Amino acid sequence: ETVTQQRTVLLDIPARLQWENGHGYCGETAIQSFGLYYGAWISQKLVRDINKGEYLLQKLSVDDYRDSTHTLTVLHFTYNEWNWENSVQPQFDDFCRWIKRSIIQGYPAMFAAYLLYLQDENYDHIMPA
Repeated sequence: ETVTQQRTVLLDIPARLQWENGHGYCGETAIQSFGLYYGAWISQKLVRDINKGEYLLQKLSVDDYRDSTHTLTVLHFTYNEWNWENSVQPQFDDFCRWIKRSIIQGYPAMFAAYLLYLQDENYDHIMPA
């Protein structure tokens, strides 16, 4: 018989107020929260300036000049990116295990979600896990 151990892990990531804007600041707010978790205050505007625009989790086209992983590198974050392009479909179970492993190890994680009242084809909102 297999025994499954359950435990709750809650990282000390402070809640943040996201700036009002027609497009975003949710990614910038998530990064700001992770910075605070590690003891560094990072302006949402600084994140957007480094990224050369709205912080998204992936490029929207081949000529999209924004680069989310470059932005994390410039801000001195160490990160592990989910391999969404090469993961077996459906990805839900593997993705949730990947995020869970990160959190159990004490690393913050962010993810994107669709919201009922928004209609973006890629995703609607970025938030810390």
